[in-house]
Amino acid sequence: MKKSHRLVRSNLKLARAIWGELPRTKLVQLRALVESHSLSVALGDVRFLDSHWYITHWSKAIELVKVARREGEDFDSATWLHKAKEMPKEGFKSEVQRHLTGKDTEPWEIIYFKLYTSQIPVVEKALEMAALMLGSDKSRGYCLEMICADFLAGAALGENQS
Repeated sequence: MKKSHRLVRSNLKLARAIWGELPRTKLVQLRALVESHSLSVALGDVRFLDSHWYITHWSKAIELVKVARREGEDFDSATWLHKAKEMPKEGFKSEVQRHLTGKDTEPWEIIYFKLYTSQIPVVEKALEMAALMLGSDKSRGYCLEMICADFLAGAALGENQS
């Protein structure tokens, strides 16, 4: 069974479970929404209220607006709408970011760790010094990465000497 067929069937089944027995015309409409826009009832992309389908998930549209505002009359809507339709949400968001900034984006994560008050000035000074050496446009995360890489290079050098 095709993936798109399974997606449609699972959406129709879930819609019936949530909203009860729906008129055939409404099921046909939902099928069309799922097939043409890859919407998901389970993810809350579409809702059934007062006998109408409402699309609630507009993150791709928000990304499209960013490109359209920047390009103005030169906006190639057909190409971007095709990308929005075919790509998953996160992939499309990355594509827009790459188009607007000219840079590839890398997945990131926020890491928390405890510092004592007495340690903060040392860490801040090290990050500040790294930013001066690397260029002030570098992020604090990049500066921390370079400090760690420098430390590891020194540690490896020490292992080779002993």
